[in-house]
Amino acid sequence: MSRSALEALELPALLDVVGRYVVSPLGEWRLDVLRENPLHENRSEAEKSLAETGEAMEICARAQGADDDDQRTQPPRFQGLRDLRTAIDKLGVEGSVLEAIEIYHLLELLDHADDARQRLARESGRYRHLTEHSGRLADFRRLLSDLSGKLRPNGELLDEASPLLSRIRRQIEQQRNLIQKTLEEFVRHHYEEGVLQEDYVTIRNGRLVVPVKSTWKRRVEGVIHGSSSTGQTTFIEPVESIELNNRIVELLEEEHREIVRILREMTDRLRMERTEISTALHTLADLEIIFAKARFGINFRCSTATFACKGESRLKLHQARHPLLEDVLNREGRRVLPFSLTLKERRRVLLVSGPNAGGKTVILKTIGLLTLMSQAGIPVPAEEAEHPWFHHVLANFGDSQSITESLSTFSAHVEQLKFMMREADDRSLVLIDELGAATDPTEGGAFGVAVVDHFLQRNSFTAVSTHLPELKAYASNRDGVENAAVGFEELTLKPNYVLTIGIPGRSAGLAMAERLGIPEEVIKRARQALGEHAGEAAAFLRRLHEKVAELEAARAELEKKDAAREEESRRFRRRLEGEHAAKISQMQRRTDECIKHFETEMRSAIQKLDDSRESSRIGSEMRRQLSKKRHQLRSNLQEEVGGGGHEPEPVRELQPDEPIPVGSIVRLNSLGAAGKVIQELSPGRWEMQVGQLRLKVSRNNISEILDEAPTPTPRLARGITFQPAEKPIQSLSEIKVIGQTREDARASVDKFLDDAVVAHIARIRVIHGHGMNTLRNVLWRMFASHPHVERYYQAEQSEGGAGATIVEIRL
Repeated sequence: MSRSALEALELPALLDVVGRYVVSPLGEWRLDVLRENPLHENRSEAEKSLAETGEAMEICARAQGADDDDQRTQPPRFQGLRDLRTAIDKLGVEGSVLEAIEIYHLLELLDHADDARQRLARESGRYRHLTEHSGRLADFRRLLSDLSGKLRPNGELLDEASPLLSRIRRQIEQQRNLIQKTLEEFVRHHYEEGVLQEDYVTIRNGRLVVPVKSTWKRRVEGVIHGSSSTGQTTFIEPVESIELNNRIVELLEEEHREIVRILREMTDRLRMERTEISTALHTLADLEIIFAKARFGINFRCSTATFACKGESRLKLHQARHPLLEDVLNREGRRVLPFSLTLKERRRVLLVSGPNAGGKTVILKTIGLLTLMSQAGIPVPAEEAEHPWFHHVLANFGDSQSITESLSTFSAHVEQLKFMMREADDRSLVLIDELGAATDPTEGGAFGVAVVDHFLQRNSFTAVSTHLPELKAYASNRDGVENAAVGFEELTLKPNYVLTIGIPGRSAGLAMAERLGIPEEVIKRARQALGEHAGEAAAFLRRLHEKVAELEAARAELEKKDAAREEESRRFRRRLEGEHAAKISQMQRRTDECIKHFETEMRSAIQKLDDSRESSRIGSEMRRQLSKKRHQLRSNLQEEVGGGGHEPEPVRELQPDEPIPVGSIVRLNSLGAAGKVIQELSPGRWEMQVGQLRLKVSRNNISEILDEAPTPTPRLARGITFQPAEKPIQSLSEIKVIGQTREDARASVDKFLDDAVVAHIARIRVIHGHGMNTLRNVLWRMFASHPHVERYYQAEQSEGGAGATIVEIRL
């Protein structure tokens, strides 16, 4: 792809706009690399790049509507990332030691890398392409744990970097305090004598000194370290503090040696993972560019383009806009008018005509720029975009006159066309602005027809703008060529920038000249010179445009009516949904009332059973009554649904001598639950499966035979489907919550208590494990005030000891 075509179509300017969304020096470096080689070499690379950007756009869009504190929905952080290639190169030199600030910045890089890896790994199933990038990021948590907390942001080592460094710095501080105290005593003693210039202690050449009047410097024993700019003050280190200052110098040298040792140790630790660090640097740079393109795509309302399937050739743009023009107009509070077009196998050439300043050049540049953006992996400002994969984008725009090469405008135009005609093939996009201009119109028209026909024969996708009638006529009569017109308002004589496919445009040069004040006699003479046939052609074009405008108005009216009907349909659906929701709510209230009534009667029946002396005989009778009440409740709910509910559960009361076949589903009196008969152990005794329990039961413990499982299948209203989730089979007397969070454990045990009460289980075991007794303490606090719990206590050693709790249920 030629650099001149990229510049003519303003791809570098587009990359500058994308660059506004780059937030770090590392990203700026990666953007500079992209500027040098912006286009992908092949289709698969571009498709992958667009897919990555599309995933990043989804993440950014989710983040805009999410809480800033919700890290799960936020894109990776890139602020503050530095270009650390030089520091990483130094790691490759054995024996080199990084500066403290370089180490700090590398640790910042690794922290960003680990953050990006973890954020993207959470969505690995959803964002496959971005996960490939995060997969290249090593886990730096161990390295960060070893090296973090030793450096300040300015690169200074903290005292905690090593025990020896901390001890040396404490000694330095103590020594300075001692010198300060000694010199302050010296100042108090000599200031009253008038020897000192001021009563303070300062530092010169790294040593503590006192300011002495230059006229009295002979009276103070010590080492002179300089004088003031006026010469009136001499800074002297008194004899009393020389040894103390010497000790500080020694300690500072020890501190420096320890700092070098620590930095060498940290550098060697980083050097061990130099390859992974270098990979992290380049991966973060790539990710920042991906998310910069994504933020550009969101702000410019872009979509990710697709490339035509192999064997198909189609260039389709729907509601496309030129991003640079949109950027300018947005700042002025104006908007770009989008356009749509389709070029395909048998119609690959588009010829755009219309008035000056009507948008012909913008349309050609939009086609070209959006094609280049797609092949660069950048989302395009269009609702839909599909391109062939082009090997060449050939563009000829503007005045190419060259004084230094003695080329006129037309000569330079022809030179460019010669190059384009030589390079063009069926994988080329050709864009020519004002073909045939800058020469005799008749010859220019004939030349233009020949050039377009050449590209048509080469099977190139071609878009050309022109004012020449020969080219308009050629497009109307030549297969494979499509006319298109940019709009023109008859009353205002101003372009409206609307692109209409299928008809040629009107230049309207005389009409515009008349409107702009050219004398009437000049306009009249020009129309006479135009000729009868040219006038008829102009009139025909005017009538054609009027007819197209009428058709467009009719189409718009139909679309408006369709939209109104769709809105009415939505309102009707919302009303139906509201009525349905109200009925469901009413049914729910009735269901709650029925269940409450049923529970009251159930408790009353159980109380009678507990108070009766003949509990065994009456128990069976009472449970049969409870079964009837249950089925009565189902019948009541069936009536509430009014034919739209579930069928009543098929039940057979157990007759005294009725056999119970193996495989039958029966209801147990003791549990109130359904079970399956596994085998007959002896006359009147069976083995049954209830959930995960295997029980041995007798005939008097079976109240009824169910033809199918007791869970009813509701009959839903028309248009509504229901897919039940699989419910795990679990023990009715034991629950395990080891490994759950405190909130999850509370919720699981609370629901299990409800299930145990419904199943009439008097005693359950909760296995929570030992650990730090966190789960046990949380659950015991819940048991203390739970309405279903009679009492609770630690399990016996044979049942789990301190790792389990026995709960007795209040029935």
